[in-house]
Amino acid sequence: MHAINAILLSLISVFIAVAPALAEELTLQPPPSSLTGSLSGLSLLKASLAKTQDVSLSLEQVLRMAQENNPDYKASISVVKQARAAYLAQWAALFPDVGVSIPYWRYKGAFPITSALGAAGGAGMNGGNSIPIASDFHLYEPQFILSYSIFQGGTRIFQILAARKMLSAQHELSNLTLQQTLQQAAQAFYGLQRQLDQVVISRKQVDECKEQLALNQARLEAGVGVNLDVLQSRTQLAQAQQQLLSAYQQAESAAARLNELLNLPAIVAVVPDNPSQTIKTLTPRDGDFKALLALAHQNRPEVKHLQSLIAALGQRRNSVISGYLPQINLQYANGAVGENLGHTQHFEQSTLSVGLNYKNAGLSGATQWMQDTAHIEEQRHRLQAQLNAVDKSVTDSYLQTLTSAVQIDTAKIQVKASEQALSDAVERLQVGVGRNIDVTDAETKLTQARTNLSQAIADYNTAQVNLVFNLGLASVETLTQGVTVP
Repeated sequence: MHAINAILLSLISVFIAVAPALAEELTLQPPPSSLTGSLSGLSLLKASLAKTQDVSLSLEQVLRMAQENNPDYKASISVVKQARAAYLAQWAALFPDVGVSIPYWRYKGAFPITSALGAAGGAGMNGGNSIPIASDFHLYEPQFILSYSIFQGGTRIFQILAARKMLSAQHELSNLTLQQTLQQAAQAFYGLQRQLDQVVISRKQVDECKEQLALNQARLEAGVGVNLDVLQSRTQLAQAQQQLLSAYQQAESAAARLNELLNLPAIVAVVPDNPSQTIKTLTPRDGDFKALLALAHQNRPEVKHLQSLIAALGQRRNSVISGYLPQINLQYANGAVGENLGHTQHFEQSTLSVGLNYKNAGLSGATQWMQDTAHIEEQRHRLQAQLNAVDKSVTDSYLQTLTSAVQIDTAKIQVKASEQALSDAVERLQVGVGRNIDVTDAETKLTQARTNLSQAIADYNTAQVNLVFNLGLASVETLTQGVTVP
């Protein structure tokens, strides 16, 4: 633990040292218009995939579109609606049962009538004192019935509280799906920018190799060069062209990934409104790391989901305990009875009962309480594991932010040095004191330096997106404008 803290402090110190250099908006400069032409990355993207409609979107527009269109997030909203309906169903259980009925009774046949003498003598039907009477009658009994459980030991209240916590837990899962959707959309947006940057870099390399080939052919024709230099330049140009095709392919795949997240048809070509990458800082550079961890514990949807689930299980366990308390039930009926609906006599009946009802002698409630207790203990362990995972994810994304920031500063220096090295090598070759192999090596190193810088910016932006997500604060606003850490 002490070693990790020392590493953290060291990286933070390095980050603070290079922070002024990162304050400026660093942009990979697009190539001159003569280098783009009809083979620009955007036009080839649309042409190669036979796209029929192109849409230029900013990061904010991409995030809002993902929030509105992503099918996974829409599905999670439907699950929340189901949980809300279950919650309202628990509230509905507080209302009494009411009903209206018009039963019809008919009896046809004989039934025994016991005479007074027979009743006094104690004789029954078999004693000969019961007289069978033939009868044929019918009755109508329209009535209004109300049944209501006045008190069930608090069971219904605890069930309502449990359903409300389950609704809250489902809300957090939906929020997690939304934040994951926005995180993936932002990553895909920056990934597409990165690949378009690589197209630009590869196109620059192709044009530089063409210039070197033309230079060596001119030197050969002037009698101051050798055919080997021309062959080396042609080989270098062929490799650069192959890398350009690979860059186009990678850009097309990145565009398809963004389309998938936005739930758009394949005929649409979504491209960033600004293809060039810029550094996007979303969290304070001088923020307290402990404050970041506290913020994550407070806001991560996974943590809040487990907390709500534990609370729901606790309320459900309370409802089991309350089932052992007395129950008070009321039943009330108001109606009439008669041989026909036009001639009836009114009646009113009410019943109030107080009693205890223990299913399976109360053993089923006891076993349910044991199950809920074990379930709560399980979820508490999961919550602790989730908090540990949150700490690790915040630490990883924070360290990646610091590392990428240093890599950007280093890559900027490498690009400048490589540009100067290539210029010097070409100049020496032109005056006849240099070698062509030095030019090709310098050009290769320059392309790699440009690629490293582009990748470092992409890594930094992605790490910032991941850090905001790991804090549990990913939204359209925070992923475009940043977050405030207390």
